[in-house]
Amino acid sequence: MNARFLVYLIIQFFSVSAFSDNCSLEYIDSLISNSIYGVTLDKVEQGSLPADHCLLEGNIANAENSLSNIKFRYRLPPNGAWNNKFLVGGNGGMGGLFQGNERLVGALESGYAVAQTDTGHSNNDQEWLITTNEKGQVLANSVAIEDFGHRSIHLLTTVGKQLIDIFYADDLDKSYYLGCSQGGRQGLQAMQMYPSDFDGIIAGAPVFNLTRQNMAQVWYQQELNNLEREDKLLTIEQFNYIHSSILNVCDLNDGVDDNIINNPLQCSFDTSQLICGNSDSELCLTNKQHDFIEKAYEGPISSDGQQIAPGRVMGSEGIIIPNTFGVGWADLLRTNASIIVPTLKLAWYQDPNINILDEFNINDRSSIDFIESTLYSRATQAINPNVSPFIQSGGKAILFHGWADPGVPALATIDFYNSMDSVVSSMLEDESIRDSVRLFLGPSMGHCSNGEGPNDWVEPLLDALDSWVVNDEAPDSINVSNNERQISMPWCPYPEEAKVKAGNLDTSKADSFFCSITN
Repeated sequence: MNARFLVYLIIQFFSVSAFSDNCSLEYIDSLISNSIYGVTLDKVEQGSLPADHCLLEGNIANAENSLSNIKFRYRLPPNGAWNNKFLVGGNGGMGGLFQGNERLVGALESGYAVAQTDTGHSNNDQEWLITTNEKGQVLANSVAIEDFGHRSIHLLTTVGKQLIDIFYADDLDKSYYLGCSQGGRQGLQAMQMYPSDFDGIIAGAPVFNLTRQNMAQVWYQQELNNLEREDKLLTIEQFNYIHSSILNVCDLNDGVDDNIINNPLQCSFDTSQLICGNSDSELCLTNKQHDFIEKAYEGPISSDGQQIAPGRVMGSEGIIIPNTFGVGWADLLRTNASIIVPTLKLAWYQDPNINILDEFNINDRSSIDFIESTLYSRATQAINPNVSPFIQSGGKAILFHGWADPGVPALATIDFYNSMDSVVSSMLEDESIRDSVRLFLGPSMGHCSNGEGPNDWVEPLLDALDSWVVNDEAPDSINVSNNERQISMPWCPYPEEAKVKAGNLDTSKADSFFCSITN
């Protein structure tokens, strides 16, 4: 046998043996049991899918007076396979379980140590938002709400770094975060509250003002109920009719016939053309249906003129979200309301019997002020535009949002990014937000995925963030694919947009485009 190959086999044997010895409940528990965070290990075992790793599961109790129950899951590659980097994955919806496995698979295969949390409560417990005191009074569950709002991701990261320090011979080099929707909010929360936790953050479709988003969901449900009572709800076919009518007018604004609207803000379409009498289609809209559509584009506005949340954008009407919300706005809004209304009864009022659709009034300023003063609202807000500490720590962040998001409109993220730009420019002289934080808008992409546009973003965005953090190579564009349609296209940093280089090029290929600001 070749001597060099024999040495290789011996090294491999001892590497596997050491990994097996280290990946045991007894070994890791002996090292982590004295953690000030009250770490309890429930499971430590070797896993092989999608790549060899050590799986650790347990909980963190000492977030607040040992009352927390933040469950964690870490997957740690063997020493020789680890790339010296740590990736924390965010949650979706209201958390309550380990989520986002599909977004962490590729990272684990690439050598990242990865982590997940249930955010400190179980999704099987519908009453995690409330607790009862000694007098029998129902109160907001401050521990669970703070854990959900921001603390679970912070402690998942902190304990994860301790475990990595114990498990590996080499030092941790970089720590990253990746999340979308609720996970996008968690990323912004980390940026604002714990600026040293991560070297890089990817935050998509962030519901950074969760309370205003929830108010909008309740308002849409109220408007749907009004429409159903006074007329009839729109059908899926009508939503697709609206969507195709808009595409017929606005698709070619970017010079490419591809069922993609690059920038819906440049889409000018008069929806009154779709009203019965103006339209010959059997799918035409009644006047009240048309009024509802216009309200949806406008968004919830109170009687004193305050925009509670942005409206939907043109081009998002026909987005399909498999196995979750169905098709189009109506089903999305109806499902969102059925999920969120029971939650908000407890989050806002601590009363499971209250009729929230009657109680909440967009035109009642005191109602809005009360809701925004609740612990749930305060703990889940990621609305501080001063991210200077994160930038000064050397952090880099990629924000992204699908232009055709039918549930969380991209306009809110654009407004918040502009606010960050303004504050950072005033706080840090000679600093532009683009030096450290960039926003990418996905043409015709829905909520975190789906849609006709490029939507397979996880790997390209993580690679771009890593290059930015490690090599100081800021992403001037990021090529993203839609594997189902077999197309690719660059996502451009706001306010730039993708434009085709020449009319005779294959517009299914990303290299046929360049990024430029529209005049």
